Amino acid sequence: MAKELKHFRLFQRKEHIEIFCLFGTTNPEVTNEANSIFHTIFFGSRHNVKIHLGKISYMDQHLVTSILNLGRDLREKNRYLILTELPISTQRYFQKFSFDNIIYCPNLKPV
Repeated sequence: MAKELKHFRLFQRKEHIEIFCLFGTTNPEVTNEANSIFHTIFFGSRHNVKIHLGKISYMDQHLVTSILNLGRDLREKNRYLILTELPISTQRYFQKFSFDNIIYCPNLKPV
């Protein structure tokens, strides 16, 4: 039987998988659930991944690292990770260290 998700909602679309974040702040439980979802999607699907981060005000380093690892792994398999509604601090972090070649952020504003 599938594990019930507390912090995320997943939807299968025609060309990608959408992940909606239902939490406002991160904690170890959220990070563990995110890692579990990311691994399952990477190994169990051949689709691009789109993550909606609209409810998150701040992301800790563990979650950012998990997202970047997913983006890198998907990129190696010629798939894409799309992030929408990024917190401003995370946008600046991605731009400062040029992570925008690993992930795609359609509403990324120049810093």
